[in-house]
Amino acid sequence: MTNTIKIDNKKLLDELKRITNLIEGKNIYNIESNIVLNVIDDKLHIIATNGLIWFNSTLEIENFSGSSFQVAVYFKKFYNLIREYKIDDTFISFLDNNKINITNKNNKILLLGMDAADFPTIDNKDYKINYELNYNNETIRSIKKSKSNISNDVLKPSLKYYQIENIDNDLYINATTGRTLSHEKLNGTIHEKNNLLIDPMIFDMLLCNFKKNDTGIIKIYTDIENEYIKMVLNDITIYSKIVDQKYPNIHNIIPKEYAKEFTVNTKELKKAIKQISPMIKEIQTKRIFFTVQNKELYVVSINEEIGQSQVLLSDYVDLPDFQIAFSPIYINAILKNTVESETTFLLSEGIKPSLINNIIIMPMDSEGDLIELLNFDIVINSHIEPIQAIESTIEPLERVQVFNIKSLKFINKPIENINLNSNYIKNPFIKEKIFNDRQIKNSYYFRHFRTA
Repeated sequence: MTNTIKIDNKKLLDELKRITNLIEGKNIYNIESNIVLNVIDDKLHIIATNGLIWFNSTLEIENFSGSSFQVAVYFKKFYNLIREYKIDDTFISFLDNNKINITNKNNKILLLGMDAADFPTIDNKDYKINYELNYNNETIRSIKKSKSNISNDVLKPSLKYYQIENIDNDLYINATTGRTLSHEKLNGTIHEKNNLLIDPMIFDMLLCNFKKNDTGIIKIYTDIENEYIKMVLNDITIYSKIVDQKYPNIHNIIPKEYAKEFTVNTKELKKAIKQISPMIKEIQTKRIFFTVQNKELYVVSINEEIGQSQVLLSDYVDLPDFQIAFSPIYINAILKNTVESETTFLLSEGIKPSLINNIIIMPMDSEGDLIELLNFDIVINSHIEPIQAIESTIEPLERVQVFNIKSLKFINKPIENINLNSNYIKNPFIKEKIFNDRQIKNSYYFRHFRTA
C-alpha cells in the first residue's frame, strides 16, 4: 500500500534545520538518530529526541492520498537529501515495510526506515501554564545576549542553562559563566511563580527561523508532578525534563551603584582591541587595560617581555586617573552581541563587578588573575572516569567556589599527599585561599573560600 504527501520543500527544510543540533551531534547510530514522520489527516508531524528533549512540529500537507501512517528515518541522510532539492515541492511516498520514496522531478530515491513504534516517547501528562513570553525582536535580542554567558564548565552544571526567574511580578532570563552575568528583563505574562532552568538548545530550536518583526507567544508549561517542561510556539511543541539543579543566587553580586562611568563608540572599541591584541597573542595571561591619564582614555595591552600597545579611545573623559583590566575573551564576547552603536562602562571601586552594556563582568586583579563572580559547592566523584561533578546539596554550608582543575586524576590519591602547588591544579590564587576537605561516601568534597 502506498501513501503519498506533497509538501513545501522550504517549510520542510526549516523544520529539519531546527533539530540539527538535537540529533546531528550523535556519533553512534541508534533509534534516537532517527526522526519520526507521522501523517495524520492533512498534517505531517515531525518528531525528534535526544533522550532528554523531545521536539514535535506540525506542517500542512497537500494532495494526501491513503491512510495515516508513521515511519522512523535516519535524520542525517533524510535532511541531506531534502536539502539537495532546489524546487518548491517534494513528494514523499510511504511504502510497506518502513520504506519511503522521495520524488523530485525525474529523481526518485528509496530510503529505508524503521518501525516508529520503537521510537522513545514521552508520557502523556497534565500541564499547567507558567509563563507566556512575547516572541519578538526584543525577546530574541535578550536571549541571544544571554546565550553568550552560558557556561561550558563541567564543574558548574547548573550554569549550562538559562534561568527563567520571577522577581516582583517581572520576568527575567539569567545566564552566567561564573565570571560574566546577564540579567535581562523579558516581556511576558506570569501565570505561575516558578523559577525554571531551560536548556539553551530549546530556545535555539524555537528561535532558529526567526525573521525580523515576527511576532507570537512562547508558552511555557510544567506538568502537575513538576517533572517536565513543555514549550509551545505556534505549531512547535518541545518537551524537556525539568533540570534538578540549584541555580546560584546571582542577586547578591549585582552592584547597587557604580563609582565611574564612560561611554565609547562600539565600532571604534572593537577596532582598537583588534589593534592591540597582537602584543599579547603569545602570552598565557591575557589582559586588556582601560586607562585614564590626564582625562584621556586609552585601551592598552602589555607584554612585560616586549612592551605595550595602546589606542586612544577618547581625548576627554571627566574622570580621575585610573586603570582597570579585563579578559579580552569576555570583552570580545560582550561586544560580539552588542547591537548598540555605543558601549557603556559602569565601574566599581577595586576588584568588584562592573557592568558593560548591561553584562556584569569581573575585572582581573593586578597579577592577571580571573576573579569569579559566583561561589559554588561541588562534589567530585572519585570513581568515575571521566570525573563527573554535581552541585552539592549539603547543608547548611554556604555556596562556595571550586578551584579550576586541569586534571582530576589526582583525586584518587590521599588528600594529604596532594601538592596544591603542583600542575594538577591551575589556580593562581592558591596562596590566598584556605581549603577544607571531607570525604562524603565515595566522593571528595572541596571547599574553596575567597579572602578578598
